[in-house]
Amino acid sequence: MPWIDRIEKIGRVVLWLSLASACVIAPVEYMRQHRTEAESREAARKAEEAEKAEKAIHEPHRLSLASMGVFMAVLVPGANGDQGKMWLTNVSSRSGILCVHGQATNRSTRRTSSSLPRCETISAYASASLSLMFAGGELSDVCPKQADCDLSIRDALEDVDAPLASK
Repeated sequence: MPWIDRIEKIGRVVLWLSLASACVIAPVEYMRQHRTEAESREAARKAEEAEKAEKAIHEPHRLSLASMGVFMAVLVPGANGDQGKMWLTNVSSRSGILCVHGQATNRSTRRTSSSLPRCETISAYASASLSLMFAGGELSDVCPKQADCDLSIRDALEDVDAPLASK
């Protein structure tokens, strides 16, 4: 019965070789699959960041009043209500949205009247004219004579240079 003994030994060798290869191949395959998944996640994250960066380039950005340079502002009584007029030129190569509001102050009484905020799209190196609307009759009460009042213009929103939310 030496041939049965040899068949048993050959069977054991085959079994051990199968087990040994499974013990080596399984962890190697697991690591390769894990690495591939990690690379896929990294590629997806980079693609998402690139998409966000591309989107941020095309989103309108807030411009500050200070980046516009010199501007002119005046109070104008009108048939449609009192308003302030503002003229400016964008002296930067950036384009975006400028949001401002005005405040009229009577020099003698120190009473004030605020306008509604006004936002306007401003192109690079472009001139613009903005009308600031004041509450009906309030500006006339605060400033009976337009010459006795000063008009100050400020940025309307706090977070200048941030992309506008597109909701």
